[in-house]
Amino acid sequence: GARVVAYDYTGYGAAQTVGQGEECSEKQVYADALTAHDYCVTSLGVTADELVLMGRSLGSGPAVHLACQIQAAGLVLISPLASCVRVVFDTRVTCFFDMFANVDKVRRVACPVLVVHGREDEVVPFEHSDMLVRQLEKRSVKTEVLYLDGVGHNDMELQHQDLMHARYKDFLLSSACAPSSSDAAPAKRKCF
Repeated sequence: GARVVAYDYTGYGAAQTVGQGEECSEKQVYADALTAHDYCVTSLGVTADELVLMGRSLGSGPAVHLACQIQAAGLVLISPLASCVRVVFDTRVTCFFDMFANVDKVRRVACPVLVVHGREDEVVPFEHSDMLVRQLEKRSVKTEVLYLDGVGHNDMELQHQDLMHARYKDFLLSSACAPSSSDAAPAKRKCF
């Protein structure tokens, strides 16, 4: 089994703080991810070998950032972006004003990674995942991919829910993401 912890970034959903002095920024989104991590560790007792990070689309930014900062059993990236500027412009260089530069940060990720992306993605081009996977493979990071034909950014789950869930389960139970065989009882995975 797995427990899932989800959170809203400052300025979104339940974390809307309009008019209360906090603004949504890249720095604040990273701080929100770290706060969620700290809650899992201190309040829920989650250990690094139980923690699998997950980020979808823009959420891939804080997930990759956190994976560079802490130890985790795995990282799942769904429709990840290479960087914000690269979503709009075809560039190979990270600009000084770019945000969520996953293509640079992913070089510091050490845990196993699963990347899922629709090949017809109209919001975050499929090539973004390919860039990230190439960076991970250069460093020999255990990387699995699930590239889905005929689906885009917002319809992957509608068309391929069973396949995606099976792949998530396989990744969570895989030897790369599972605790060592010396553990007496199978660990429960916790994701956020």
